[in-house]
Amino acid sequence: MSTSVARPALTLLIAFTAARLLLPGQARADVISPHINDHGRVYSDEPPNSALYGTGMSGRMSEASALRFEGEQDLQTRNLNEAVRKLGKAVQLDPGYPPGHVLYARAITAKFYANKGPIDEDLLRRCIDEWKLIWRHDADQLEQMEARSTARKLIRIAKAIEKKKKEQAKALLAEQRRVPEKDRWP
Repeated sequence: MSTSVARPALTLLIAFTAARLLLPGQARADVISPHINDHGRVYSDEPPNSALYGTGMSGRMSEASALRFEGEQDLQTRNLNEAVRKLGKAVQLDPGYPPGHVLYARAITAKFYANKGPIDEDLLRRCIDEWKLIWRHDADQLEQMEARSTARKLIRIAKAIEKKKKEQAKALLAEQRRVPEKDRWP
């Protein structure tokens, strides 16, 4: 009787161990996921809504969750300013939650691309920094691939802007050095 009980338990143990060895990222994702560190960045100056959600960590997490939900809806409806505001506050309230950073990065990147005027270089830098943060610290491989791809595209844009600035500065310097014909020696 003991062998009939031990055999299924042993089979279950072997199956569980094999699954952990074959799928280490999915079986232990929370264990290997590094904690995102925002290095003191300020995402939002809005204070927590303690009247609705209460005080303490639980209230902050509840408000952050609600803001992520609302911000994601605003992002889907292309209400980008509200999405950036809500998701920025959600990240400020819960900076250690990687999906919040992903949603925030998507929102500010959409806002960057939606801008029809001159390129907002500060927003571009914020986009690059946020995607790099996800690229380096998120345990979800699909989000890391999205972050790497998006960051590289944005970095190419930033490099093109810098190259254009250098060319303009060089042309301006060459024009300033040019001596007018009336001041030249005969």
